Amino acid sequence: MLVRYNEETYFQYLCGLVNWKPCKKVLRHLHSVPFAAYIGLDSNRAWDGKELRRNFRNAIRDYDLSDAELMAERCSMLEMLIPLAKRMTGFTENSVPDDFMWLMRNMHLDDMTDNTYDESFVQKRIDIINNRTYGAFGENSLFPLDRTPEGYAKKWDSAERELWAQLNEWAWQQHGVLW
Repeated sequence: MLVRYNEETYFQYLCGLVNWKPCKKVLRHLHSVPFAAYIGLDSNRAWDGKELRRNFRNAIRDYDLSDAELMAERCSMLEMLIPLAKRMTGFTENSVPDDFMWLMRNMHLDDMTDNTYDESFVQKRIDIINNRTYGAFGENSLFPLDRTPEGYAKKWDSAERELWAQLNEWAWQQHGVLW
């Protein structure tokens, strides 16, 4: 059966990838805000997010959508977080929904329900990630660290590192695994 692309169908597809039901309002908010990819290769995280659009197009077999149409819009925070959670599974051996929940926990959004949804709080949490206003060792970031990364002494500042470097350092500290 051919399903025509529309934003709501795509949003439901994204929700299905993470199976996160406590608060669709948070997911919708995350999907409404562009991811700010302005450090190093964070553009790769945005590209990973945009690739979800191609996956969706192929899943619904709507080949009338060109790559140019699919990739025109900026990557949303939700689109960035889903493939990031997928990449985390290589370190954690968890499922994508489990690692997505871990990211929500670090953004302090995991306890929110549709009944307790607070738009300004969610936006503040997104702004901390997008504007890199978290602590040097990732306090309030997606990847809080337990200690100074080896070999960096006092030079490490998570806010100055791309998300991939933060993920790798976190994986090393939490799981003893390097990508």
